[in-house]
Amino acid sequence: MISRIQNWLGRTLTRKFTLLLAGFLVLQALQLGVGVFGILHLGEEGAFINEAGRQRYRTLLVAVRAEEALAGGESGAEVARLLGEMDTYFGRFRDFLDSDRKIEGRIFHDAHHDELRAAVAQAEEFWHRELRPLAVVSQETRPVAARAALVRYKALAPAQVARLETIVTTLEHDVRDNTFGLARFSAMLLAASLTLGALGLLMAHRIVTRPLRQLIDAANEIAAGAYERRVKVGSRDEVGVLASTFNRMAEAVNTKTARITAFNRAAGSITSSLGVREILDQIMYHGMDVGGAKAACLAFYDEQTGRFNDWVTHGLSDHFVQNLSFRPGGLADETFASGTYILSNDFPGTKHQLSKLARDEGIRSFICLPLISHAGRLGVIYFYRSDRDTFLPDEIDLLKTFAHLAAGALENARLYARVEQEARIDALTGLLNRRTFDRRLAAEHSRASRFNKPFALALLDIDHFKRVNDTHGHPAGDAVLAQLGQIFTRQFREVD
Repeated sequence: MISRIQNWLGRTLTRKFTLLLAGFLVLQALQLGVGVFGILHLGEEGAFINEAGRQRYRTLLVAVRAEEALAGGESGAEVARLLGEMDTYFGRFRDFLDSDRKIEGRIFHDAHHDELRAAVAQAEEFWHRELRPLAVVSQETRPVAARAALVRYKALAPAQVARLETIVTTLEHDVRDNTFGLARFSAMLLAASLTLGALGLLMAHRIVTRPLRQLIDAANEIAAGAYERRVKVGSRDEVGVLASTFNRMAEAVNTKTARITAFNRAAGSITSSLGVREILDQIMYHGMDVGGAKAACLAFYDEQTGRFNDWVTHGLSDHFVQNLSFRPGGLADETFASGTYILSNDFPGTKHQLSKLARDEGIRSFICLPLISHAGRLGVIYFYRSDRDTFLPDEIDLLKTFAHLAAGALENARLYARVEQEARIDALTGLLNRRTFDRRLAAEHSRASRFNKPFALALLDIDHFKRVNDTHGHPAGDAVLAQLGQIFTRQFREVD
């Protein structure tokens, strides 16, 4: 429920709390307005109660002043004034009741309104139909008629006073009920204001305090190494956006940490290997892990031919590998010559767009990096992605470092293989040297003794070799030895 209210109020915290504050202020203004209006209205009703009391007094006072006028006094003008005031009173009372009906129906209790209107109507009708004509006649110049009217007026006046008393009583009841109604209405507005205030406090706790506390706890856990920690996104406002951003940041940190871990693992594996084949396998496997790639290809550059004539792949289909080519002036040549990486995708404006072969393979982007060591440039390495159409800057930086590390490892492996070969092979003849020959001879002798089987050792002599040296010189003798070494090498099997 609270979440639905939060989303209904708006997407931003400012809008949510502004609407709550606006609602609270509206209720306060309404409460103030109703209070002021209620006081004025009750004051007006109180004034009519007082006026009704005066009206009773006027009703009796008219008879007194009329009698004084008949006795020769100068009270005729006073009687006329009293009659005018009484007429005005009933007129103002009717207008008040007409407006009061609308007001009391909405705000105050309306139980006595009809009763009050009926009482006022009766009093006004009696006044205009009975008492006022008698008061007017009592002021005529005919003494007999005037005195008769005055007697009649005095006889009917108590009934009018009783009616006015009923009006006063009804007004007092109405004031009491209206006071209670005003109190109830004010209490409802106060309850609504308190509800809005409580809702604001609850929302502040739920959409600000608690999510921020969760973010703080999650940040502390990630700082302690729990990179898988995430927070719940419960709204679409700024706090919800902050939670989503925090989760993306945590995901990025986790991904980058995983790649750095993979890089360290790759560095350890590659630098601890000495065989070229083993290093190539390690480069392929760990390079894909570091770059988040689905496949990889490493192409070697042949300086004698000036072309890429040998490559190894991993994760690519046979169809792709069979149709793979490195044409002169292509992407691999450009990467190799420039010494920097090149990205390929189908973004508008990309210089090297994906080929149909790559699209059919499901590749959305790839990166080509040069393999450069301290001794020179060895070739290029490709990493292919199928999950997205670009590589992020931090991924590129990590792959550049990885390519440099891989190039150094390959160069070291080649140097190691060359040194190992030079330690085993005679440089002139290309055959095993004396040290290796003695070691192999001892091994064969031990094997023959263990299995009780004979073995053969063939000794060859070059006829007249000294004459070649003496006649043509030692360089010619060296050429003879080198040629014989090539002949022997072609005749031997791998197991010989």
